[in-house]
Amino acid sequence: MNNQRQWFENRFRSELSWRDGTVDGVPAWYSQLLTDLILATGDEAIRYFSAKYVPPRGPNPGSVAVVAFTDDIVAYANFAGDPSTGATPLEVTVTARRALSSFSLESEATDSEPTGDSLADVRITVNYPLFSRSLPLGASDWADREGETADLISCLRRDVVA
Repeated sequence: MNNQRQWFENRFRSELSWRDGTVDGVPAWYSQLLTDLILATGDEAIRYFSAKYVPPRGPNPGSVAVVAFTDDIVAYANFAGDPSTGATPLEVTVTARRALSSFSLESEATDSEPTGDSLADVRITVNYPLFSRSLPLGASDWADREGETADLISCLRRDVVA
């Protein structure tokens, strides 16, 4: 469990919105989010991870969205505000990857000569019975983000026909 916790902590720090939004410290609910993600994913390797954090500012209560794919499941958290107040509960939803109903790929058309091998600007929209979301959720400086994205697309092709 400690290895999985360390892995998630490293990934959160690679997500630019998380790193920028937590300069003054992580939210009180962060530890519980990590625990819930670990319980949801077990000791399975995380094949794809993405997160987007909007810290509270003024009247904006802030929000976080997280998605983690393993070989078998998708764990998804999405909430606004401070779940410790009880107004919006912290909840991680888990669904089978094979429950994928569809996915789409979108990329920006540019006038520059295409390289054909960059996944940096590809957006993937996944549609599951419990949620639909465009990935990545936010920018990341994870070293193998493009490889992870290529692997995810390959897995999604298999999942959609499973």
